[in-house]
Amino acid sequence: MTTDDLEQEIGFFDAHKSGDLVSRLGTDTQLVQTATTQSINDFLIGILKVVSSVTLMFLVCWQLTLIVFGTIVLWLLFVCTPLMGVVKRLTKAYQAALARAAIASTEALGMMRTVRSFASELHELSKYVR
Repeated sequence: MTTDDLEQEIGFFDAHKSGDLVSRLGTDTQLVQTATTQSINDFLIGILKVVSSVTLMFLVCWQLTLIVFGTIVLWLLFVCTPLMGVVKRLTKAYQAALARAAIASTEALGMMRTVRSFASELHELSKYVR
């Protein structure tokens, strides 16, 4: 969280529940940690493997290497690009579901006396499960 987040207009905090902000903060922190520790290492190893493989392919048969790269480019254009859009939509839906669950649980646990006094445990549980 930056100072810019804390200096938002009050309407921002009315539109975004605290559970949503806390959930996104936790999720984003986990994503950054994964990207900086594991993903960079995997990326560097992958680049090393690709460079060495391409070098060996060109040494064995450069004509076949060009055919393989042409096929890979077509595969990326027609298969991987549409799948990336699907993954992006699923990721956003997943983060939204996590945020809704965090909102429901934070509100219910923060107001447990009120929930119990109105005997609305099942109602609050249904909000969490959705």
